[in-house]
Amino acid sequence: MEQAGPQGVAQLDALFETIATRERRRLLYYLREHGSATKDELVDVLTGWAATDRAEQVTTRADWTRTKTRLHHVHLPKLQDNALVEYDPQTDVVRLTDLQPWAERCLDAALESEQALASPRGQPAKFIADDTE
Repeated sequence: MEQAGPQGVAQLDALFETIATRERRRLLYYLREHGSATKDELVDVLTGWAATDRAEQVTTRADWTRTKTRLHHVHLPKLQDNALVEYDPQTDVVRLTDLQPWAERCLDAALESEQALASPRGQPAKFIADDTE
């Protein structure tokens, strides 16, 4: 439930603290698109995405293991504590919770900004081919 006043501001502070980490933002972007994923699927996605940040764009088994450890011990607990995801250890599935509209807008702004900053001329990067070209 969305809170007004100081509690609402505290929720916003918690969201900003949570999405301050690139891996958590990327995890949320992925889950917003797919709804849910297994923990290993998220590790694959995060490891691959991190590889695109490096010049050689190569990932190793050690990268995957390190990402899995951080996902399990750092990122998932933080996202769960802030009610952004639910994790079912029986099925190993992570599911995005129903986000408040203001949280959706924050993630939209973060994604748009990341795409603009990643683009060579400050323009949003195109990830899907435009059929009109």
